[in-house]
Amino acid sequence: MYGQNLTVHYLLSSEDSCETAPGELFDKAVDLVSSIRDDIQWRNPKAIDMSIFGLCGSGWQLTKRAPRLAISCQLKTSAALSAKEWSEHPDEDVDEKWSLEDLEDFDHDILNRYLLAEEALHSNLSGPTESSEEMLPTTSAEDEAPQMTSILGKRENSYVGDSPSAKHPRLERRSLFRVLPQPHFRPSPTTLRKPWLSLVQVDGFKAPFAPIPPHTADTVEEYLSDIFTRVAWIIPVRGCLGWHTATPAFVIVGDPTSESPRSEDLSFEGEDGKRGCSSIKWTEQSLLEFWDFLQGLRDAGNFGALALAFNVAHALSVAPFLSPSSHREPPNRLPPVADAHASCTPTTEQSERGSMVGQCDYIKIYHDTRYTHGLRTLLQAWFYRTDGTKTQPLKDAKLVLVDARGKGLLVC
Repeated sequence: MYGQNLTVHYLLSSEDSCETAPGELFDKAVDLVSSIRDDIQWRNPKAIDMSIFGLCGSGWQLTKRAPRLAISCQLKTSAALSAKEWSEHPDEDVDEKWSLEDLEDFDHDILNRYLLAEEALHSNLSGPTESSEEMLPTTSAEDEAPQMTSILGKRENSYVGDSPSAKHPRLERRSLFRVLPQPHFRPSPTTLRKPWLSLVQVDGFKAPFAPIPPHTADTVEEYLSDIFTRVAWIIPVRGCLGWHTATPAFVIVGDPTSESPRSEDLSFEGEDGKRGCSSIKWTEQSLLEFWDFLQGLRDAGNFGALALAFNVAHALSVAPFLSPSSHREPPNRLPPVADAHASCTPTTEQSERGSMVGQCDYIKIYHDTRYTHGLRTLLQAWFYRTDGTKTQPLKDAKLVLVDARGKGLLVC
């Protein structure tokens, strides 16, 4: 070939068939050499036979016949030789038919971990807690109606009895991903028409702030003195942030004025025994109005280059916050923020708090530090109306301000 004697070596693996004809190997060798030595720059690929695909409903189905079983010489055992082709029917005289009832339950380690996690979530949502058990109506086994059970064996109903207790709101347990319209991230506008207007429109927030270690009051003031540095207010929607004095939040179903939870169930106490402000209470409607309000601020440009983000936590992360009594301070809550004379030595608490922020549903408002105090004043004063009733969800709430890297600066 081509005036030269060429030798092509073919490596036969143990998985290849022993019945490969020598002529077939020679043809493969010729094709290999031709593809290397030919001057042809383009070879037409083999056309795909579209007849092997058939339109079936809303999808395509492969209609090509099943391939023949290729039994290698290494596997020519009695079991392999007894294997039937795909199109052959099972033998009637041999026990080859199995019903679903006769099959054992499918067991897989990875799947079991997901099922156990889902079971724990359902148990947390459906089962009464120790603190709320005394407030649930007592029913006997005869009076209790049969409950529908899921595949995990847990009740689908959230409450025992006909209706939830009047003293406790019905807390939203579903994911909040679809509550707010997407996109859940609104970047800063590329152009600003009125970049300085807000400096004379909104007064600074007068409430004192608590610096977050390793920051002190002096380092916080120094950080905020650069008016073009980017920071962000975190508005909790459901769950607890990682800082002791930060206000937790929860979402209820329906009108927040129709049902009022007991104050001792929706407050937490600090180490000094003084009660903090009550939790932030949201509804789906109030969240929508608040999100629209923030987008209006962003589009107007009165507070500079605002950017908005809505973070939705994993369902298992917020499961501990879906019962009314859960809004007491959790036992693993991190210690309170330090005073102005705290040490600036970095600790692992920053990373721990960062991970706790990821376990909370929250809204983040990115802005320049020149607008930090004005935004905090506006958040404090924001309200919405329900049947003529004025409600201020963020009144007296303590929010967290973080820097451009998400590290805590202060609680205010």
